[in-house]
Amino acid sequence: MKSVSFSFLYSDVGPTFYGRLGWTPKRSEEIVIPTGHSIQGSGSAAMTAEKVTDSNLSELIAVDAEQVRTQLKAQIETASPSKVFVVVTPEPTCVLWFHARARFAAQHILKLEQHQITEWGAKHGKSFVLWFHDLYKGQLFIIRWHLDPSDGDETARALIESAQTEARKWNLSKVVIWNPDQSLADLLRLEIKYRDSSIPSLGLVNSTAETDNVEWVHNEKYSWC
Repeated sequence: MKSVSFSFLYSDVGPTFYGRLGWTPKRSEEIVIPTGHSIQGSGSAAMTAEKVTDSNLSELIAVDAEQVRTQLKAQIETASPSKVFVVVTPEPTCVLWFHARARFAAQHILKLEQHQITEWGAKHGKSFVLWFHDLYKGQLFIIRWHLDPSDGDETARALIESAQTEARKWNLSKVVIWNPDQSLADLLRLEIKYRDSSIPSLGLVNSTAETDNVEWVHNEKYSWC
């Protein structure tokens, strides 16, 4: 297994400007879920979704980082030798940056009377969701989504409903998730749409690999920090 170095950025000036400079645009799609959107089927699993708070966040991220490395290794072992996989490993410092940003906005910029944000996600078994309160734009961003292979629609529904509940608590009108699986879109009965802002763009360093052979694993919001 040969290692490669890479850099990445998020373009707000379209896909071509940075593309000419060596950063290849990657998948840039999203689902926007209105907080009042009803998900068909039973929501009973939502009653058992555990809150992710400051007390259990670091442990969850550590476990997630290890499973990301394990997944990446498995993908490499079964892929063509010419295939290149890159991933930004989830790290507490990156997630905490989002939290500090949200708390600062709530208390010092928007000066909300109730500004103590305490819930950062939800978990059910080995599956979980982490989110970021984008108070400026009135949306709750799902920054990391993990649905364990042993879980199905009931768990996915519970996690999304937990996010919708948190969004409503802060008067946010929608929940946004980047680059979701089609199975989630089917469950929600919502379209995956192209996003023309914050376009993920990837550049390899000292590598001759073809850009078409490079897959960005877990190209999600958490790495936008």
